[in-house]
Amino acid sequence: MKRYDERDTMFSRMLLEKDSDDYKRYYKLRPENIEIDDKLREMPGLLNEGTPKYDRVKSAMANSAFRFLADIKKYYFRIKKFAAW
Repeated sequence: MKRYDERDTMFSRMLLEKDSDDYKRYYKLRPENIEIDDKLREMPGLLNEGTPKYDRVKSAMANSAFRFLADIKKYYFRIKKFAAW
């Protein structure tokens, strides 16, 4: 089975903070990705104002759902660690 480097997925690359050590290290290995990735970082986020599907109410609900999931993620890892114990 061919192995795939997960750092090459667009979602992983978008998490790299510009000029961080990880950013510099990754783009030193894959300089062909830096131009398009930096252009994508400058774009408004999913469902944000300035995007084709922006709707003041629906976008706020979707963004709050994403924030909620990000907030509870830490509890999942605590529960998973406890269950494995």
